[in-house]
Amino acid sequence: MALYFGLTAGIELAAAQTPRPAEQAFKNIQVLKGVPENEIQPTMWFFAASLGVRCRYCHEEDNAKREMDTKPQKLMARRMIEMTMGLNKTTFGGRAAVTCNTCHRGSPRPVGVPPTGEAGPPELSSAAELNKTSETSEAPTVDQILSKYEAAIGGASAAQISSRVIQATVADIAGKTTPVEILMKAPGTSVIMTHNRDGDAVAAMNGNSGWVTAERGARDMRPSELEATRLEDPIYVMGRIKQVFSDLRAAARTERIDGGEAFVVSARSLGATAIKLYFDTKSGILSRLVYNTETVFGPYYTQIDYSDFRDADGLNMPYRWKISRVRGEVSDYRVSDLKLNVPVDETRFAKPSLPPAAAR
Repeated sequence: MALYFGLTAGIELAAAQTPRPAEQAFKNIQVLKGVPENEIQPTMWFFAASLGVRCRYCHEEDNAKREMDTKPQKLMARRMIEMTMGLNKTTFGGRAAVTCNTCHRGSPRPVGVPPTGEAGPPELSSAAELNKTSETSEAPTVDQILSKYEAAIGGASAAQISSRVIQATVADIAGKTTPVEILMKAPGTSVIMTHNRDGDAVAAMNGNSGWVTAERGARDMRPSELEATRLEDPIYVMGRIKQVFSDLRAAARTERIDGGEAFVVSARSLGATAIKLYFDTKSGILSRLVYNTETVFGPYYTQIDYSDFRDADGLNMPYRWKISRVRGEVSDYRVSDLKLNVPVDETRFAKPSLPPAAAR
C-alpha cells in the first residue's frame, strides 16, 4: 500500500464508526460472513503472505470480476478457511492457533514430510521474539521517553506544521524507483501522487475520509486503509504521540534494532490498532513503528523504519522511511526536497468525478 496522510480529528471520527459485516460491504462473501469489513483486506493480505502468492492466484485480475468464482484456487481456499476455522473452534476454543501459515509457510503447496539431511526445520519465532532484549537497571517511564523524544525532534514546534510539500522517490524490494509527490495542508487535507510510467496513482485524505484512484475511477478508502494510511505517515506522530495514541506503556526491557538499543512503548491507536514504538536509547529519536492489524486468522504486521534525520526549519525530520510488510513487500521512501509551512493549492486535493483515462 502506498503512503497516505491524515490527522487526529479524522481518526477520532473513523474510530467511532461501527464496521459493517463483510457480507454487507462486499459481494459474494460465503465463509467470512460476520467478519467486520475492516478485517477483510488485511485477511486477504495474510492469505497471500502465507501462500507466497498475489491476489490473482485466487481472483480475476480484472477488478470488475474479482468477486466471481472462476478459479479453482478460490473454491479450494473456501474449503481451507472452513477447515481452519472449524479446527480452531473445536480444538483451541476459537483462538487463531492454526492459520494458513502453519502449514503453507510461504508456499501454495504445503510440505507434508520433514526435510532430509542436516538441515532441520525452520525456527518458529513469534513477532515478540524477533529482536533480542536486555534488562535495563532503571527502565524510564513513558513521560521520560517522550520528553527526550520531543526534545530530539525540535520541541513543541513539531506539532505546529501547517503544510508540507515533499518530493521523493519510492523503491520496491527489487530496487525499482518511482517519483512521488506528497502534499499536506491542515486540518488533515493531504494527497500523495505516485508517478508511475503508465499514469499517476493518486490517494488523498480529508479528515475522516479518503479516496484512491482505481481502474473505474476514484473510490473511497476502506476502513482498514484509512487506519493504515494514517499510521504510515512519517510525520504523523511528531510531537503528538499522546494525542494520537492511548494506553501508552513502557516495556521493562530494551530491544536491539539495527545494532542499537531502543526503549519500547506499546500503545493503541484511536482506531484500536496495536502499536509498538521504538525510541533510540541514545538520541531519543523514534526509529521504528510497528502496527498489528488483527484478522480472524492472526495478526498482520507492518513495520516502518525511520532514518536519515536532517534539520528542516529547526525540526529533526526523517528523510527516509521504509515500510515492510509480512507478504514481502517493501516501500522505501527517500526525500529529495522537503518544504514546511508553504502555500499549497487546495485544488490538488479534489476528488475526480471521472475515471483517470477519461479525466486526462
